[in-house]
Amino acid sequence: GGVYTHFADADGDENGIKYTREQFELFMKLIKPLPGGIIRHCCNSAAIHRFPEWALDMVRAGISLYGYPPVPCSLSLRPCMTWVASISYIKEIPAGTSVSYGRTYISSKTVRIATVTCGYGDGYFRCTGEKGYILINGKRAKIIGRVCMDQMMADVTDIENVSEGDIVVLMGKDGTEQITAEDLAEWAGTISYEILLSAG
Repeated sequence: GGVYTHFADADGDENGIKYTREQFELFMKLIKPLPGGIIRHCCNSAAIHRFPEWALDMVRAGISLYGYPPVPCSLSLRPCMTWVASISYIKEIPAGTSVSYGRTYISSKTVRIATVTCGYGDGYFRCTGEKGYILINGKRAKIIGRVCMDQMMADVTDIENVSEGDIVVLMGKDGTEQITAEDLAEWAGTISYEILLSAG
């Protein structure tokens, strides 16, 4: 058997750290009378990095397993997840043409558009909309119009050699360019945890 607690603010500011210390002290007081052989654990990702001396019998690395430590750490963690889709269609549109639901994007010039096989039904946040980018051939392509249930559109006018069937990177590296979970979270107005658990 085992007993554990979960820190609510181990990644917080000074007040969060103070609260976490109090939470740990209370946990240790509560488990002191328990018999031996019971697995004791309390450290989530933030506590693993901030309070390694609290490891007890085991730890519960969460977001750090993806390479995104929630607090500064001495380990050389790096993002390990790549999220990709592909281009299903390419079309050139003239000035004055609207793209996607609600006609939120209307071209101001001739634009080459790639339709990408990922949408909010696949975990890509609809609210990212025109704030976001994807990577095609090592270059950033602006998302245009609203993200649909199973597809999105991107402006590939200035990217050479783009073809139907090409792989695009929604999160990860492509050449020297990179889109991180933090980038996606900023565009969607959320946290990287939610992006990582929604992706793919």
